[in-house]
Amino acid sequence: MIVSALLIKITSTGPVFYRQERVGQGGKVFTLGKFRTMIDDAEKHVGPVWATKDDDRVTPVGRILRRMRIDELPQIYNVLRGDMSLVGPRPERPFFVERHKALQGTRLAVKPGLTGLAHVRSHYDLKPTHKGKYDCLYIQNRSFLLNIYILLQTIPVLFAQKGW
Repeated sequence: MIVSALLIKITSTGPVFYRQERVGQGGKVFTLGKFRTMIDDAEKHVGPVWATKDDDRVTPVGRILRRMRIDELPQIYNVLRGDMSLVGPRPERPFFVERHKALQGTRLAVKPGLTGLAHVRSHYDLKPTHKGKYDCLYIQNRSFLLNIYILLQTIPVLFAQKGW
């Protein structure tokens, strides 16, 4: 994490960490922290948009951090604070939750997670309806063993570098 922070600081202007509002359990909004992988103020002119595979707002170091999912590590703080758990649906921004029914309802009944079923079963750019299906499947079947399975499946996902 120290190496990541130094690389971000050395290679681009702006803060090392990126803070963003996300929707958690029961619709409660919390601040999520990540390593900054995009240029500073990336959404200043375009507003809230999902990142795309060849997004020119992503810095060169940011591409590496995303590919290896290292940019997510600061969210351990959110887990320790109780905003998130290790496993659960990935938290989304209020802007997207308001606009996509698949990101509402059942998936807000549990704490969001650092990793989840959608994360280990699909690609980085999963559409809201597909993400919602995986999240509901997880919620309906959640158990200690399923959580262990997802945590173990997260390891090869990290090493496969399927992110971008």
